Amino acid sequence: MADQLRAGLAGEPRLGRFRLQVLDWTRIAPPDLPAAPALPEEETAAPGQAAGPATAGATEAGPAADAAADLAAELGAAAGQLAGDALLGLLTGVAVRHRAALTDAAGDFARNIGFYLAQGARVRELIRADLAATAPGRPVILYGHSLGGVAAVDLLRESDAAALGVDLLVTAGSQAPWLALLGLAVPGADPAAAPAPAPSAPWLNLWDRRDLLAFCAERVWPAGVRSHPVRDVELSSGQAFPQSHGSYFRSAEGFRAVADALFPDPG
Repeated sequence: MADQLRAGLAGEPRLGRFRLQVLDWTRIAPPDLPAAPALPEEETAAPGQAAGPATAGATEAGPAADAAADLAAELGAAAGQLAGDALLGLLTGVAVRHRAALTDAAGDFARNIGFYLAQGARVRELIRADLAATAPGRPVILYGHSLGGVAAVDLLRESDAAALGVDLLVTAGSQAPWLALLGLAVPGADPAAAPAPAPSAPWLNLWDRRDLLAFCAERVWPAGVRSHPVRDVELSSGQAFPQSHGSYFRSAEGFRAVADALFPDPG
């Protein structure tokens, strides 16, 4: 992703001189562990052992992708033949057969969400320290993808956020608007308050209709409840989920939107 971001910055003339400073906050999160101990033993046997079509067809390169492909093949063979409860039964049966790989695929995201909700202050302190290390007097873009966008939004809600020197907040495929409506991951805010506090910096929120983890922000924080502009920009990767969730770094349209937000046309 860092290489894709560098290429995207270099490809947009107005952003070509920006220096990318990468922070992987997940390095302080717990390690990614397989779900096998929490699943029935017959669903988690290693390839070649007498159990489990759940892992029998998996490859080292991508067990989750193999499971998804097998699931799609099974569904394709039965599509159009069943309806209602019978179709739900079919879907459940297919999911059970591939449960181990599908659970592992979802586990990393769930683990990071749980860690952030419990240890968000530590994550925001890492971002704060990185911001303090940026060169003074230059435009600073704080770009957060997915849950990183949640952390960035939350940091810029804190009482001293204006002193952090962020000129533009960019989120891509972020769950921040949804979590705000749920009253989650909003430091210091009353969960019953509506809406939650808005970030103290101009905010560009990139989303893709085919990214099921991306949410819109403008209607969550309408003009009357914020002191800085909030703008949603829809991108269209044309990719299936979950590939669409990582497509933002390859979008020239997205980097143009960032440049337009940071350097608006005076006309």
